[in-house]
Amino acid sequence: MNSIFAKRRARLLAMKAIRDNQAIPGEKTVTCPHCQQVSDRKIVAQGLSVCPKCGYHFPIGAYYRLSTILDPGSFKELFARYPAGDPLNFPGYRAKLSAAQRIVYQLDAAGVPITLKSLPFEEFTAALQSGDFDLYLGEVVLTADFDLTALLSPEGTLNYGRWQDSQFPALLTAFLQATDTTREGAAYALYNYLCQQMPIAPICFKNGSVLTQWGRLSGLSPVRGNVFYQLENWTIS
Repeated sequence: MNSIFAKRRARLLAMKAIRDNQAIPGEKTVTCPHCQQVSDRKIVAQGLSVCPKCGYHFPIGAYYRLSTILDPGSFKELFARYPAGDPLNFPGYRAKLSAAQRIVYQLDAAGVPITLKSLPFEEFTAALQSGDFDLYLGEVVLTADFDLTALLSPEGTLNYGRWQDSQFPALLTAFLQATDTTREGAAYALYNYLCQQMPIAPICFKNGSVLTQWGRLSGLSPVRGNVFYQLENWTIS
């Protein structure tokens, strides 16, 4: 009898692990939130959820992680309906949760009732991809040139709100192609327009930089967590 229940537990864990590792059924590609590059989902899975382009470690679900370290049938889940906490103190989790709670409080005070729902990463991503949200709090890492294409263009991989605007593409192109003398004006025109349209509401911004000796190194394209991303393209003079 015990072996029967053990087999059932093993099958249940395997099914939940597959769900964790395939959060968006039917999607064959996955976009890295760090380097913004698109990779085949199977390749990412074969690489143990590591981006093949920049080495970023994708978050993985608890069931998938358990399936990689436990013997089949040896795990019995208890209190599955209890809400998840943050026992490992993941960096940034409590700050993001506090920010979301503050947003709910302020909107409620303004007469806009909001229900806050904290989701595991896989369910959160699936909700974004399917458009199953009214408002979401997320984090995005921009490239050094502040290219907003992935975040706000109609074909952008991070434009989960499906925002479209007839003037934005031209303003973004003018900003990205601006020279040193025209960049400030192009930036003002772009961001002033975005402030009027408000497709997103920035809450916090953090800037990172890599310092090198002037004129000695070119071709750098660092991403968060990997300063040496695309090292093969570096040129030392």
